[in-house]
Amino acid sequence: MNFLDKIDAIMRRFWWTGNQEDNHTALNFRSWNDICQPKSAGGLGIKKLQTVNKSLVLHSAWMVVSGKDPFLTGILKSKYYPNASFLKSNQHTRRSVFWSSIQSIKHHVIQNSRYQIHEGKINLWTDPWCPI
Repeated sequence: MNFLDKIDAIMRRFWWTGNQEDNHTALNFRSWNDICQPKSAGGLGIKKLQTVNKSLVLHSAWMVVSGKDPFLTGILKSKYYPNASFLKSNQHTRRSVFWSSIQSIKHHVIQNSRYQIHEGKINLWTDPWCPI
């Protein structure tokens, strides 16, 4: 069980048992998956932390690939892939937790990105309904 799973377990336990100091018993009327559904689908809109974390890391990877954050791109490029592009960067370099996370979802960026070549320029864009 990783760190995010432990936090999710704490949130589930709180939701199902309530505040321990009040000595109230809570009833489990809904499953955790039902609770995590969007409000429009009948849930409470509580986010699973694994999904939130994955989306934030994917956003960071997209900012690097598309060059929309030159500061972050410059730092990561100089440290982790100075002689290659992000998409061809080596996973087995010196690692930080952030870089390892980006490398672990790089395949999602590659699978859901499209290149557009127009008038000698290459544009990179992604499918807005990217399934992560």
